[in-house]
Amino acid sequence: MIESSRRMFLGLTAGGIAGTLGLRPARAQSGGILERLRREKIVKIGIVNQPPYSELKMDGSIDGASAIIVKLIMERLGIPKIEAFTATYGQVIPGLQAGRWDMIGASLVVTKPRCEQVLYGDPIIFGSASLGYLKSEMPAPPASIQAVGALGVKVGLISGSNYIPVLQKAVTDPSNIVIYADDLALTDGLLAKRHQVTLGAWAAMRSMQVKRPGAFEVIRPVTDLPSTRSGPSFRNTDVDFYEAYQVELRKMMASGEVKKIVESYDLEGPTDGPVITAERACSEAI
Repeated sequence: MIESSRRMFLGLTAGGIAGTLGLRPARAQSGGILERLRREKIVKIGIVNQPPYSELKMDGSIDGASAIIVKLIMERLGIPKIEAFTATYGQVIPGLQAGRWDMIGASLVVTKPRCEQVLYGDPIIFGSASLGYLKSEMPAPPASIQAVGALGVKVGLISGSNYIPVLQKAVTDPSNIVIYADDLALTDGLLAKRHQVTLGAWAAMRSMQVKRPGAFEVIRPVTDLPSTRSGPSFRNTDVDFYEAYQVELRKMMASGEVKKIVESYDLEGPTDGPVITAERACSEAI
């Protein structure tokens, strides 16, 4: 079940044309989802309330680097309205597969298991893990997942985090893994000492530090965790929609527009040079 669901509609200007930028050959689809979305002029997207990646604000507007890029691409595909639903990272793929939304607009970290469940667009946001802790409670904090596991302390993460499987391998007691619905609850749990170490994305942790200045300390990077690649994704069957999105995304990549948007949210965007494709990201994922 989705813990919270609020809807919004954004009027956008239709435009953009399709093209070819080295995408894999499309399978023929007559009357596919893209045709329907253009006809109905609305797309449902699943996002996660985790700024600065994606966010559904109280006034119904969407924000965050990933959500804004999706908004612009939908405009260029001729789909002038967006209806956004919020979920946790653990719920966005099941919600997509159940037909609750047409695509995932959150910046979902690329992992090997997820690559078998969805079609990823080329990664748009890159990052690293971090560990949060209270200095008063942990004067000598760990700098790696293995060190965290060896300490035997409770570790807090958000629901559906890509770091959960890694942490499960490092801890001996599963009860030491504490799951929270969102970053706000996660931070509250640390401050209330319900767990001793928080594990999460650096950008999200930094965002919570801004909201709670001086409340907790952060270690970055986590020495035994690789950097992450993330972006929106689609159902495996929705090839027409996916490939149209990829065409527009790669135009934005080539022009530097994606990098500019991502970095405006103080996130790490694509580097200069060849695009790290979805295929490459999935082949190198863990």
